[in-house]
Amino acid sequence: MKKFLAILLASMMLLVCLGSCGNKADEDKEEVTLAGVGSETVYKGFAYETNEEGDYTITGYRLETTSESTLSIPTTINDRPVTAIGDGAFKAVLARSIAIPEGIVTIGKTAFYDCDNLVGLKLPSTVTSIGEAAFADCAKLTNLSLPAELTEIPNYMAKDCVSLTSIAVPAKVTSIGAGAFMGCITLKSVSLPTGLTTIGDSAFVGCAALKNITLPKSLTTIGQYIFSKEVGTKLTVPADSKILTYAQENEYQYVIK
Repeated sequence: MKKFLAILLASMMLLVCLGSCGNKADEDKEEVTLAGVGSETVYKGFAYETNEEGDYTITGYRLETTSESTLSIPTTINDRPVTAIGDGAFKAVLARSIAIPEGIVTIGKTAFYDCDNLVGLKLPSTVTSIGEAAFADCAKLTNLSLPAELTEIPNYMAKDCVSLTSIAVPAKVTSIGAGAFMGCITLKSVSLPTGLTTIGDSAFVGCAALKNITLPKSLTTIGQYIFSKEVGTKLTVPADSKILTYAQENEYQYVIK
């Protein structure tokens, strides 16, 4: 009888512990319901979902931000890695600073579009893919550090980033998309890699401060009106190259290197 009572008491204590202790891995997870979008999962303000790789994609930030806010995207949630930032995830967020951790591989379309207070962004070395207009219309963005493994600058990536003064395109990039830096009126320094093969239509149109740019011989696909002739951008081009022919045919100012 005593043995039976001891077993019964132990079982009751175990049930109480399971009910009160909960799952440690889930203690920071909360379910919220937003008007018009149904139920989603949020971790410390960051909405997220499972992606095709079985990891997590950040889909938004659900707490209020101001011009003084600083956000740090989590590296993991419940011990599962965060590897992507979804389309429009931080669109028009008012934060001044958003830290993107190592481990993020993909940044979606318009992910940081119209973040008017964002001053600088350093992308981690793990990023290999950026969606269209990911950083467009960020009026105060003065510094954008791109990762070494990036191979393509997407269309309208930094369009109308009117405070951006310089950009270094990574060595592995072979293509710069249409309108990528269109309207960056204070952009005055651009470094292009020697393996660049494509520059899309209007890529640097409206870059009034861009007085000089060196274009590599590797360029074979060149869009229409990639620079604004009226601002007087002078092109440095290699002899016997397609970009030299382009400069001549379109009556750009140029020097042969």
